[in-house]
Amino acid sequence: MVSDSCNPRILVKKDLTGLKFNHLGSIMIDEPYSYLTRSTCSKEVAFKRLRSDACNLNANIINIVTEINPGEDVPPYPRSACYRCIAAFHSLVIDSLSNKILEQKKREIILYEENSELKWSDFSVNLPESYTRPYEFVSTLYFKAGKMSKWTGVFRGFEVTGVYYSDISGVKKSFASEENVEIIALLFDLTQVHAMKLQNFLNAHKPRMADIEKIKKIVREYSTGLDVDISNFNKETDFGNNAEVYRQWKDRIQMEAKELVIKK
Repeated sequence: MVSDSCNPRILVKKDLTGLKFNHLGSIMIDEPYSYLTRSTCSKEVAFKRLRSDACNLNANIINIVTEINPGEDVPPYPRSACYRCIAAFHSLVIDSLSNKILEQKKREIILYEENSELKWSDFSVNLPESYTRPYEFVSTLYFKAGKMSKWTGVFRGFEVTGVYYSDISGVKKSFASEENVEIIALLFDLTQVHAMKLQNFLNAHKPRMADIEKIKKIVREYSTGLDVDISNFNKETDFGNNAEVYRQWKDRIQMEAKELVIKK
């Protein structure tokens, strides 16, 4: 039985990168097969169902990742008479930082090609000196498809860019020295290395519109690879304190960046 006090928040295409949450499940609300039920397939009815399902999962966030309103034609989905969506259910830790980000219309981010020289003022969170890590560097891969051939459905011209989240990244005051700026710059370079690898892969394989779910899976795999690489960098270099291992990482990243023709 759903509690009367359950009131999950509904978000539309909200970027939750870097926030502390558990993914509890997802749902697709599609157009009903029977025309007789289309009178009850409005957005209001869909939201009522989403809230009910979220409460049953003890989720406090419903994030609608795909939304198709009645009358819209969104490939590969045909025009619909109903409201349709794909939504994810999350249990999100609500605090002052997550509240601030949820209220923002847009995340505070820096794209690699716009500004590849990060500075400490780009870290909006001041970590306490008692924090177990000297910094929190949060980044991901942003991609967009190029043009799609109307005849073959093939995508061409994918663009992938490293993205740094300044609104959730933090640093200890004692760590924010001029010498340590190089560590952050190198992590941003590492993000762009993964971005260029993904871009080259997608453009080489020329996926079709019908492969849209496969494309999303590939993007998730590359994003996970980036997270693992950053975690290994921090662990193996001891956040830059191990000079020898740090030099090995630096040589590797710079070599890969050169091979991928990443311009500074």
